[in-house]
Amino acid sequence: MDQHDSMKHLLRAIEQAERGPQPGDLDDAPFLINWFLRPAGSTVIVAEGEVRGHPEIDDPWMTTSPVLGFNGAAGWMRTRSRWYRLGQASGLMMQ
Repeated sequence: MDQHDSMKHLLRAIEQAERGPQPGDLDDAPFLINWFLRPAGSTVIVAEGEVRGHPEIDDPWMTTSPVLGFNGAAGWMRTRSRWYRLGQASGLMMQ
């Protein structure tokens, strides 16, 4: 993916996060449990947790790409790369 395509992908992901999931967006989304949010640098938040059903990651513990949108009560999160369905949070607060 060249820089132009990467920027288009990021802008599309931000628009999706602002809008929230549409019908079908979460159907095949990976499921994240025992998750928590943490800073990754001065301007980025990521999530860590146990993942099920990720198309590219076999390890059950993962760190997501930057979080762009999040609604814990509704059970979803949008990162730069994809949607996630959210299960139980871990209760950890990382600083």
